[in-house]
Amino acid sequence: MKKKNNKGFLLVETLIVSTFITSTMIFLFIQFRRVNSTFNRTFSYNTVKSLYALSNMNQFIMDNDYEVIMSRMASDENVSKLPYAILLDDDGLCSEVYITNTDYCNKLVQILGIEELYITSEDLSLNNFLNNLDNYGDFDVETKKFIRYIKYDEATTTDEMVKMRTIAKFKDGSYATLKLYRRD
Repeated sequence: MKKKNNKGFLLVETLIVSTFITSTMIFLFIQFRRVNSTFNRTFSYNTVKSLYALSNMNQFIMDNDYEVIMSRMASDENVSKLPYAILLDDDGLCSEVYITNTDYCNKLVQILGIEELYITSEDLSLNNFLNNLDNYGDFDVETKKFIRYIKYDEATTTDEMVKMRTIAKFKDGSYATLKLYRRD
């Protein structure tokens, strides 16, 4: 009996198995990265602690300065005409433009650990806010990622309500957003 030369067959078989294993590993890596990214996002986006803190800030806004904020955002004096208002200045203090009781607000911001605070329309697709997000210089890269992450649920609101949203970045790197409803 003659011994057959199987070197060519062995080489092709090794290439096929190697290609299959490499493709499987690439697919698993991509899936793991996606799951890991989502998992990490749960520790920084809308955490219980950050939602509770923002809820306290929303209550302060509703009780004290909601009308002031709305009227100043809509007034002709608002030169910027941005679809959002920045409620904290560069020093992290409550803006006197929108907040009347700045002492209490500053204490609340300090206790809650809020670094940045914005108010905008509830539906971020209105007035091209999301489309022009890259043109607004007030947001860093991570804040823009969070704003794009926010989902709008049209079914939870009624037309006779003013629908606004607060967005907060906290000193611990977490983010939160809550809706503000006010009947007119």
